Amino acid sequence: THLRTAQEPGRTSCQGMGFMGNVSQAIDQSLSEERLQNHTVTLGDENPALFFSDMHFGDGSHSDLFSTHDELFLQLLETRLTPDTNIVFLGDCIDLPQAWTVSSVKSAHNRAIKTISRLCQTHKVIFIRGNHDWNVDYESLFPGSTCCERVIFGDKTLIWHGHQLDLMRNPAL
Repeated sequence: THLRTAQEPGRTSCQGMGFMGNVSQAIDQSLSEERLQNHTVTLGDENPALFFSDMHFGDGSHSDLFSTHDELFLQLLETRLTPDTNIVFLGDCIDLPQAWTVSSVKSAHNRAIKTISRLCQTHKVIFIRGNHDWNVDYESLFPGSTCCERVIFGDKTLIWHGHQLDLMRNPAL
């Protein structure tokens, strides 16, 4: 089977090696110290922050892990968000292996996607890459957001998705 390689807004094209090969190659590249230095965001701890991990927004079908949780997510934002809150998505916000296209995610999770888009205009919103969204162009999908490999929070806390150290992917670790 072939993965569609047509370019769509919010997704870089997959070429050459197939999906898993591209994931493996991207993960290996993401571990290089030079790349990490160039893809690190420093976030002060003087303001509150909300951290969301592994949202896995999918296409709305039965295999979409987030298919029934949009309202809960929106309620959480409504009750916990202040004007100075930073928002950090810790990887796998969008689940491309499940949904295949960003447009299907936008259709299935329209209110949540629009809310995140609005928040990018009023709050600092950061997307850390995960193993299910490694090629999502979050900065185009959500103008005003920042996408990176890791976040340094305050003086002593390093935050990343962690898939780079997955023993299933690399048993030699």
